[in-house]
Amino acid sequence: MLEMDKIDNKSESRSTNLDYSGFQFETRTTKPSQNLPLTIKEVNSSDILSEWECYVQKHPQAHFFCHPLWLKALENEYGLKASVLVCQDSENNIRGILPLMPTRGLPFKSRELITGRRFSALPRTPLGGFLFDDKTVQQMLIKAAIGKVSNNGNTYLQLKSYSSELNENVRSLTKIEWRPSFCLELPECPTQIRFGDKKRHHKVKWAVNKAVSLGVAVRETESEGDLKKWYKLYLETVRWHMVAARPYNFFKFLFDNLVPKGLMKILLAEYEVEGEKKLIAGSVYLSFNDTVFYSYNGRNEIGLTTHANDLIQWEAIHTACKDGYKYYDMGEVSGCNATLAQFKSKWGCDSKQIYHYYFSKDEYCSQNQLDESNGNKLLESVWRKLPLKVTQEIGVLTNRFL
Repeated sequence: MLEMDKIDNKSESRSTNLDYSGFQFETRTTKPSQNLPLTIKEVNSSDILSEWECYVQKHPQAHFFCHPLWLKALENEYGLKASVLVCQDSENNIRGILPLMPTRGLPFKSRELITGRRFSALPRTPLGGFLFDDKTVQQMLIKAAIGKVSNNGNTYLQLKSYSSELNENVRSLTKIEWRPSFCLELPECPTQIRFGDKKRHHKVKWAVNKAVSLGVAVRETESEGDLKKWYKLYLETVRWHMVAARPYNFFKFLFDNLVPKGLMKILLAEYEVEGEKKLIAGSVYLSFNDTVFYSYNGRNEIGLTTHANDLIQWEAIHTACKDGYKYYDMGEVSGCNATLAQFKSKWGCDSKQIYHYYFSKDEYCSQNQLDESNGNKLLESVWRKLPLKVTQEIGVLTNRFL
């Protein structure tokens, strides 16, 4: 069960004055961070976009999902506005930032942690956009977020992080082990890349050579026309895995705004069929600071049989290393998806635990709600036979609540 401890607003190091009307509030601290008093304010993302981007670019722990353009993509996806808690010092320098995106919650599942109504950092995102200079700022932002959620009915606070210490000294915030993410540490030179032991490396190289021998070639997207073709493959893939599809406008926003900044790349695999090149697989990569995130994939049956995804991964990993990135993050895997876990682990990745943190006044919530079933085989069979347009519309509708 969640621990329902109240926030201590009488701390010796902090005095708090909260006004929750319209969710506008200001929190002040007398505890200095770099000898300057700190203030927390709630703002719209557009109000501090340039300052936020500058802060992220200078922060050594920042990853792609901390970037304000990712939050703008989420806002654009379904026309919702986020609340951004920003910590500034007396000289208006940003010292920490916590974006909170509202979700509606699935009907009939409003009391469950992963499907209920909540303020999330961030929804439909593997990691949150929570970034701070030190633990003082971290705790101030978390307690301000808890205060916001406390006055908003049956709404949960959800944070996501690789850190296992976000709830340190914040007892009302409950930590839950979510899923492992698979991450590969890259060497300084592409020629030093090895995928596990000799046997595993040889197996990966065999699959890549097989794809090349069959005539599979990899290139980057060149136009929106490429994006539209890839999106159809993406719909086929999420239908097979019974994952809710994201709308086309989400990827269009990313393509238009991130590719010009070098923050996004889509690698496509093509195969010649009856004298014509056909798109058979493609993957989306989001990159920032020292890490490249393998984020979305699309493929058809030919893509599977020709090992196109293996060739794409090979190219992406070697390019990331050549470009100076230190980590290649292949993302999380659910406990019931052994096939995907096997695909990601064969690349020599190490498992890295992701933690979710929750605050709720609802004692009904428990960690058991995060357990995953093995799936309904009959439902899977029926779902995979539905037209792509149907599964797309259902998936897009479902994501509106998540």
